[in-house]
Amino acid sequence: MRYVVATIIVCSFAASGCSKSESHKPTPEEAQRLEAARQATIASCEHLLGRKLIESEKVCVQVELKDGLPSGSVASPLSDLLEQRKAQLEQSQETAKSGAAAGMTKYQYLAADGGPHMLLPVCAAGSWKGASSTADVLNPSSDYGRACAATGTSPIAVIPVGASSALVFANPPMTSWGKSSDGLIEVYGLNSWTSINLDAFISKASAAMSTASLKDLGSVIQISEPDAFLLFAGDTPGSTAYGVYRIPLPRGKYHVLLGTYSANGDSVTICRLKP
Repeated sequence: MRYVVATIIVCSFAASGCSKSESHKPTPEEAQRLEAARQATIASCEHLLGRKLIESEKVCVQVELKDGLPSGSVASPLSDLLEQRKAQLEQSQETAKSGAAAGMTKYQYLAADGGPHMLLPVCAAGSWKGASSTADVLNPSSDYGRACAATGTSPIAVIPVGASSALVFANPPMTSWGKSSDGLIEVYGLNSWTSINLDAFISKASAAMSTASLKDLGSVIQISEPDAFLLFAGDTPGSTAYGVYRIPLPRGKYHVLLGTYSANGDSVTICRLKP
């Protein structure tokens, strides 16, 4: 699983609100590394849950040094909430796998064990490293860490990747892509659904959201060579645990437009790219 939330470990850093279990007081350098690990673990939990942690929940986030490396974990009751969220995401994956014959054939669907998902231009693919280890997941400076941090307070963000930039989608249980009625490429972040017929829901939502009705986020992405990849942010196009889809996208600059369509318990966020 790429979204790492480890088993319970006693805390060794007083700032987390737990008692120390180490035989020595952390050095300033160790304390800095422990706090960075704690913040990264908090960010990981928040992305998995899709909301900010309250202070009483942050106390459940624990860190320690193991063989000189910081390691983060969570304790109950927060761990129980995370397990519930994981179960929901696993159900999304099963839906994506089993839905081919039941209303999920028109669009391609991506589900992972958490988020973020991203739209990565082909021209930037060689510069994206994702998260190849637990250390990368906990490191806020890794590519995966940057993607998590960028969407901490917003459902979508643009981050630099190499000489280009990529779109990051905060925490959708599932994403897909298609074209609007006026021919623009769009990515769908499926937030909730009550029927397996997601094809019909996406088509209805896309038709209902005119380009003029969407909010221009003021962000622009540059495509210097054709196409982009839709994938989990911890993956790379050449090494993927959850799959990758190549989206036909001509060269050019694209404005990022955003809107959400909700009806009868179903909800999808639409990100439309306008030249």
